[in-house]
Amino acid sequence: MKTIEVKVISILWPRIGTDNPRNWYRLECLTESGVQICVGSVKWRPTENELLILTGDFEAWKGQRNFKFSEARPNVPANPRAQLSYVVERTRGMGPATEAAIWDKLGDGWRKLSPKEAEALKIRPDVYEMFKQQLDSLVRDKEKCDAISYLIGRGCSNALACAAWEAWETDAVGIVNSDCYRLADLSGFGFADVDGKVRLSYDIGDEDPRRIKAAIIYAMRQLTGSGSTVISWVELIQKLGELKINLQLAQAAVGAMFDDFTLRGFPASQMVALGCHYDAETDILNYLKGEK
Repeated sequence: MKTIEVKVISILWPRIGTDNPRNWYRLECLTESGVQICVGSVKWRPTENELLILTGDFEAWKGQRNFKFSEARPNVPANPRAQLSYVVERTRGMGPATEAAIWDKLGDGWRKLSPKEAEALKIRPDVYEMFKQQLDSLVRDKEKCDAISYLIGRGCSNALACAAWEAWETDAVGIVNSDCYRLADLSGFGFADVDGKVRLSYDIGDEDPRRIKAAIIYAMRQLTGSGSTVISWVELIQKLGELKINLQLAQAAVGAMFDDFTLRGFPASQMVALGCHYDAETDILNYLKGEK
């Protein structure tokens, strides 16, 4: 596997408005060795002049050498002058001369460029507004870059880290730090994606209550995935055994989950359901009965 830094020149596929359920992109990119076609999945739609770090391998496709990446993450420069260059490149109507003028006037404080200062530098009002928008985008990209890098450092795969950002944005790091098993709630991921490097990076042991609860919810979702919303207690115990969960601790955790209605139990039949499924079916039943 190779890691390369690229700047997006253009998006060759998909065109704007085209359905893209797999988030698959064909990008024309500038690399240190020249222009390169890069293909792979990106959780967000890239933009022209965006900087990315791609991990993958070179491959031949229809006689053309492409870089097929399995991971993509934003690459925001840390140096203030490089950040100014990044923003100017993405602002139509600005170029190297304007960049140099802004830096000469404000230096590290270039982010505080005011309308009056822009006017003095002969920057058109519409271009100045676009500049401010790209500055906001830089801040956003930097937050995204920092959050994704942090989560990868905590043992998340790039895909899982990107999914966490897409779901929670600036709250992602706080949510994961409070309970890393929240990552298992993300679409396309589950208990196994967290129950390894991620939970170990948070010093969560085998018998940690967060792990036990997450395993129970994961097991319930697996067992009800085929359509049934109620399963037997025996099935749940068997599934938790497969996950190597301490069954005594699991039994205590289930009791607490009955108390807060995360789970619903049916003692007479020794059956159990997720609280969200129980509530949904109750709402449907009440609706059919004409109840409010």
